[in-house]
Amino acid sequence: MVEGMIGRPGVGPKWDSVPNPASPVIHPGNKGISHAVVYLNRVDGERIPWAYPPVSIKLIDSKILLNQGDVERPVGFIPLGSEIELVSRELDYQMLRARGAAFFTVALPRPNHPEKRRFDHSGHISFTSGTGYFWSEVDAFVCEHSYYVLTDANGAFELTGVPLGSYEIVAWLKNWTILSKDRDPETGKIMRLNFDKPFTTTQSVNVVEGRTAKVELQLP
Repeated sequence: MVEGMIGRPGVGPKWDSVPNPASPVIHPGNKGISHAVVYLNRVDGERIPWAYPPVSIKLIDSKILLNQGDVERPVGFIPLGSEIELVSRELDYQMLRARGAAFFTVALPRPNHPEKRRFDHSGHISFTSGTGYFWSEVDAFVCEHSYYVLTDANGAFELTGVPLGSYEIVAWLKNWTILSKDRDPETGKIMRLNFDKPFTTTQSVNVVEGRTAKVELQLP
């Protein structure tokens, strides 16, 4: 658990306990991990069109939420070279930080006035609060192709339309181990959580005509 102080306009701050934002969701039966990212490396040749609706990120009710279209999810997929919308629904001043394949902090001083940012470098991005919502965090991957997917509640996944050939398939899961906490030097309040490096595993897969390639990936 992560303990923190949450402030609400007109109510004042209160201490509350919130879940670790990177806690894994594990199926009690088959131990499958949901919301792990699975993707292909080294995709050459003809590819399927981009398969996902646009990503948007909003700050609301003391949380950072990511939507892929109308669906809220912890990880989003952004096509390389595209823009996403960033908006605050909070009454007080907010800032959103991006670190990884993108590096910026955007100010969101007024509610319901969206900003847009373009992403020209592929890779993983972590979005965190620049105004102290350390208990909430979302991730995104800027992708050169559509062969990215999140595992379902059973830990299963499916990549469709993969061209014939040999690939490296990668599974990625955010690490929930908190290495350190950044604090405001004047107030001593926690401003940001720093997590250990993500869990990853890779495997070779060969896609041949007329057959479905079966893969079982295991994360530590």
